[in-house]
Amino acid sequence: MSSKHKSRRLPPHLKQHIYDAMAVAPLFNEKWNAMKINVALPPPETSREELLNRLRTFPYPYQSPIRAKRGTTFYSHVEKLDLLDFLVNTAEGGFLWTVRLAWYFQLDHELRKEQTAKNISEYGYPLGFHRDLMCDISIHLDRIALCAKNSKVPGTWLKEYREALLKELLRNALVWFPELTRWFKPVNRLLPRADEPGRQMMVLQELHREFRNRKLENEELPYELTALICSPAKCVLTKVLSPTPAGVRSNDKKRNKKLQDEYKQNQH
Repeated sequence: MSSKHKSRRLPPHLKQHIYDAMAVAPLFNEKWNAMKINVALPPPETSREELLNRLRTFPYPYQSPIRAKRGTTFYSHVEKLDLLDFLVNTAEGGFLWTVRLAWYFQLDHELRKEQTAKNISEYGYPLGFHRDLMCDISIHLDRIALCAKNSKVPGTWLKEYREALLKELLRNALVWFPELTRWFKPVNRLLPRADEPGRQMMVLQELHREFRNRKLENEELPYELTALICSPAKCVLTKVLSPTPAGVRSNDKKRNKKLQDEYKQNQH
């Protein structure tokens, strides 16, 4: 990565331009993600069987390393809590949709890690090119807006040109901010090339919501299930969860602290 690429600051209005671009090109909805997932992953029924296999493989509660003596498994435990149907629900919008989304982002994350190590994007171009182009388009958008304002030209005059620029900005912003593919991710909390903890929080939030609705008081189980879901497929062979439940809990605490800090800053 070039020194220019490392040191160049992001334009002050870039985040607003990203918001504007997502309004012009609303790619990030459930239909779009479903299309991406269905291309990258096996059918939902196969994902259902994989999740069931994980639930049957790991003893509950999770311990690493797994002891030879087996007792209750996650499968029998969630079945006892009447959670099994919820976890493997293949209906559109069911929890398995969240699981498949997490697995898709895991594949995407691994691919991006390989590309980042080579300093290239999924398009085969240097990462710095996409970042610089994103910044230049953002600066250009500010310039043409100021030009139109100074000449008292209505915004409709530049509407088509501005929308074309915003779409191109978004295409390059996706390379640098992969978390934009999670349509609920606030732009002001985006991190360049980072998305692993966010994937865990996506699953954990759905589990916490369901546990609250059912008034289940098991505080550790959502973290254990999140670790089981967000671990790579090879976990069934290695019998090791990565992330661990403790790691998921740590990421959750960091996220909550960051949200609290941001709330306090906004109050001042």
